[in-house]
Amino acid sequence: MDDRTYDEGMCISRNFEKREDTETQKLYDIIAKVIAIYQRGEDPAREKALVYLTKLFEPLLRKTSTRVYNNLRNSHDYNDVLQETHTMFYSLLGRYNAKRSAFSYYISVMLPQHMNRWAERELLHNRVNIPVDTEEYSIIDPTFNSSDAVQDHLNAYVLTHEYQEFIKKRALRHSRSVTVSEVCNRYFLGSDTCSEIAQDLGISYHAVYEIIGKIKKEIQVFFQYSIFSGYMISSTGIAEKKLDHG
Repeated sequence: MDDRTYDEGMCISRNFEKREDTETQKLYDIIAKVIAIYQRGEDPAREKALVYLTKLFEPLLRKTSTRVYNNLRNSHDYNDVLQETHTMFYSLLGRYNAKRSAFSYYISVMLPQHMNRWAERELLHNRVNIPVDTEEYSIIDPTFNSSDAVQDHLNAYVLTHEYQEFIKKRALRHSRSVTVSEVCNRYFLGSDTCSEIAQDLGISYHAVYEIIGKIKKEIQVFFQYSIFSGYMISSTGIAEKKLDHG
């Protein structure tokens, strides 16, 4: 794609208050072509496409950064937040699927959503990682004999709470059957087996197993975005620190 097309797209984008529907569609077509170059192309064309997309969506990047910065209650430097927003933008760009939606719609929804989640984790991290009185905790439990041990306990507690809230919300999500809710409460928060749930509901083992597998995939995403990913939920529903086997 030549420079004139790049320039035309930028001009249409910046003139959003006066552009017509045909111009908007043309801009979308240009963006789609640039993204295709980025996702399937090679340097230097790929690098040029990335620079262009970053410049094209700079207003959204700065708007999102400003909102997130304000939500962080000035606990972070603005430039650090802006840098994180750029990093998130590149990550979402790499995962974008053109078959599902137009990129402009996709990024306007996903970027603020992911950055708000990042801000929540940052605030949580700042609240949890605070100096602790080891002596006070060691009186309660002798295993709390160091600040790291106490910190692990606090972090595991927070992860357990987050996990339980995640499953509870998943159970309340609208579904055509009660199976999802039963699986969330009895399997992921309780101790019932797949067979027991299937028998009580009068449905096949495979039907329950399929739902369990689907929710497990959602849980994997939950852990992926958790700042406490160094912990795992045990069979008792309590977070335990993962062992590093190298």
